Amino acid sequence: MRYFALAVLCSALVVSAPAWAQMEQPVAAPPHDHPKVTVVFGTIAALDLRSGGGLLLNDGTRLSMPPDSEQLIWTDVPEVGEQVRVTYDIENGQRVVREIEPEQPSADGGQ
Repeated sequence: MRYFALAVLCSALVVSAPAWAQMEQPVAAPPHDHPKVTVVFGTIAALDLRSGGGLLLNDGTRLSMPPDSEQLIWTDVPEVGEQVRVTYDIENGQRVVREIEPEQPSADGGQ
């Protein structure tokens, strides 16, 4: 009887092994060096699009241009006084601009 019980137990383990193998494994956390992207809205107070230049919004937010202009995306050349949506990430302690887009006026005219 002991051998029968042992055989049944072993059979159950062998049969259930594929089900255990197919269980979802926990996903590893992303590495900490992955930049966090942030979005800000504002009006451009000052602008220097050259590599290493900067962008100043009317609320005092200062952002740096990326060292390689290939890393910067914009739909139209931004201008001082234009309301924009700016996407940036932190690189070496600086806010580095990744994308500048004109801010679309709201459908209700801002009301």
